[in-house]
Amino acid sequence: MHLDASDHLMQRLHIALFLSLSLSTAAVSNPHTVQGRVVDADSGQPISWATIRVLDTAFATHCDSAGFFVQNLPSGAWVLEISHIGYQPDRRSVKVDTLTASLVFELATKAIELTDVIRIHGKYGPTSDHQPFIDKKFPATETVLDAIAGVGLVRRANFGLEPILRGTQAGRIGVAIDGMKIFSACVDRMDPVSAYVEIENLAKVEIAKGGFDLTQGQTIGGTINLVTQKPFFERPLSGQAEIGYESVSHHRFGRSIFNLARDNLALRGSFSYRQADDFKPGGREALNNSQFAKSNFKFDLARRGMQHQLNLSLLGDRAWDIGYPALLMDATLARSRLISAEHTWTPSDLRLNSARTRIYLSSVDHWMDDERRDIAHREFMRDMNMWMYGRTRTWGLLETLIFAAPMHRLKLVFDLYQLSAFADMEMVHPGADMAPMYLHNLSDIRRRHLALTADYNRSLADFLQWRINLRFDQANQSLHDPRGVSQLAEIWSSPTLKRIYSTLSLSTTFEYDVQPHIQLKLNLADGARMPTQLESYGFYLFDPSDGFFYLGNPNLKPERSRQLELSLDYGKADRRISIDLYYNRISDYIAGIAQESIFKNYANIPSVHIYGGEVSAVLRFSEHLQLTTVSNYTLGHNSTFDEPLPYIPPLESRLDLGYEQKRYGFEFSARAMMRQTRIAHRTTLEDTTPGFIVYDGRARFDLRRSVQLKVGVKNIFDRFFYHHLSVNNLPSPGRNFTAALDIDF
Repeated sequence: MHLDASDHLMQRLHIALFLSLSLSTAAVSNPHTVQGRVVDADSGQPISWATIRVLDTAFATHCDSAGFFVQNLPSGAWVLEISHIGYQPDRRSVKVDTLTASLVFELATKAIELTDVIRIHGKYGPTSDHQPFIDKKFPATETVLDAIAGVGLVRRANFGLEPILRGTQAGRIGVAIDGMKIFSACVDRMDPVSAYVEIENLAKVEIAKGGFDLTQGQTIGGTINLVTQKPFFERPLSGQAEIGYESVSHHRFGRSIFNLARDNLALRGSFSYRQADDFKPGGREALNNSQFAKSNFKFDLARRGMQHQLNLSLLGDRAWDIGYPALLMDATLARSRLISAEHTWTPSDLRLNSARTRIYLSSVDHWMDDERRDIAHREFMRDMNMWMYGRTRTWGLLETLIFAAPMHRLKLVFDLYQLSAFADMEMVHPGADMAPMYLHNLSDIRRRHLALTADYNRSLADFLQWRINLRFDQANQSLHDPRGVSQLAEIWSSPTLKRIYSTLSLSTTFEYDVQPHIQLKLNLADGARMPTQLESYGFYLFDPSDGFFYLGNPNLKPERSRQLELSLDYGKADRRISIDLYYNRISDYIAGIAQESIFKNYANIPSVHIYGGEVSAVLRFSEHLQLTTVSNYTLGHNSTFDEPLPYIPPLESRLDLGYEQKRYGFEFSARAMMRQTRIAHRTTLEDTTPGFIVYDGRARFDLRRSVQLKVGVKNIFDRFFYHHLSVNNLPSPGRNFTAALDIDF
């Protein structure tokens, strides 16, 4: 019997189908169950009917209406991809063995990100924000900030470095703790907010550069949000202790953390202590008056339910005996307290994903004097003892509502706070028949600020996303001390110093997926910034960076900023490259204008321009070897005086080469900064600064499962250098040997 062509074809198809079924049956002859749930990363609510695919296989399934899924897989290593319209897909490697695997996938809404998130956990340390552990890489909060592209640090001492973003600082950027507003008490900015959060309490840093993300605050330079660690419920008892030493200043430090959990109640506590003597610059003797001592504590209590969670928090910081070698005075005491209560509601079966309400109260006090200084031989304020005190008190309410649908996301933020600020100064000529001089630098200033922000994301197509921010701000500020009112009212010939400001800000972003691994982003913003309490009502504020006394101006207008940013991001599993180009034109720019001798008045000038770029790359050569490099360059120009803007850092590049194994790791770092010759001649006393290159190295060793040793050396070649942002060219520390021992339980 003969078969025709169609019979031959059918026979081959049956054979192929039989072989395929046989291989499939063999592959799952010994299956294991992988089960899990897919939830929304913001609200924790289930995502219905998400798709689960096992890459490089034909296996696939879907979630049910409650977000649960079950998939049978043979033993081995597999990669699961979870996807759903309106969300960013997620991939996870799963090793399937004789045990049943249970997973939770948190899908982030497919929205444009305007904020860079820097998590404070090393690769081989804990990876969850709910873990209470000290980071395995960063020794201090300021070290985290110093490693971020576009972030610079103003150095006034060996402690409390002040961050800046893309050449903007002071009132043009905002620094918050868990989104809460907290203000420094020192009118000379010796106590930056970033100094109040120690590394053991830091979960992540959210950096919004420029004025594009308006949900964090009214700034045109950007915001830095220090997100703190919270209690976790997974283990009944856990914690960590660390002790360490740094040779350059005999810096001794210790930290401890504990976390207790029972059922739906969890408590986390931490305490740290640091003390340092005078530090040694490269190749030099120890620098007098560069010592400091500080302690920090934080307690958090959390209670959770099915749809509600309540968190109570107390953060305290106390620093004393702080030397400022670049200044005329030292700080005898700096103290801060931050109390907050937060309630989170995640309703089910509603478009409202989450509602978060936070109330808070902060207090900051700062004392300075020159009692340990040689006042008889200094050039400025000779034979004059000075005492300064400052305080701020802030209370606030922060309400955040998030509404989400597969193609949309709306975030509404209601932000209300009231600030009370006071600062005074007393000057005494010892031994002379002269009456003491007393003045109010800030005379009981009250500022009430209300803001409403709407942040809307929409998916226009699979390859195109759109985001728009709209923000309305209103502030009411005034003086409440009669002496301060009389001081400024006479100078400005104004019967009242009360001011009310109202501003509107807008930003929009388009993100285009050129290819699956290439994204192009365009940011546009038209924003505003109101004058700070120092710029409006400051009375003879001394700025050590230029040697002038500044007088506030209650008639200042808000600054207006128009910004543009173009970003290109290329990312694959083993490499990522990001390029950002930005331009910022600020009109009615607030700056000090010289009046006579050493005095300046704050005033609005027509316009300044800030522009620059950042390039970063991460190259993974193998599972254990990785290279990271970052370069940033900012230019600033004062159109009114036709000269560069002052205190703009020069071109800077960093390179980190790290090798990590499970039980040990090594890292080598290099940092290069070019010479800065673009300086302001007319508006300040800025000078040129030389370039430098410094090298660092570090290593870690897991001695036991719960014991880790960290050693390193900074500034290996003991080079003498100082940053362009260092006040009065204060040098940086020289060669510094470091060691720390961590114990987990």
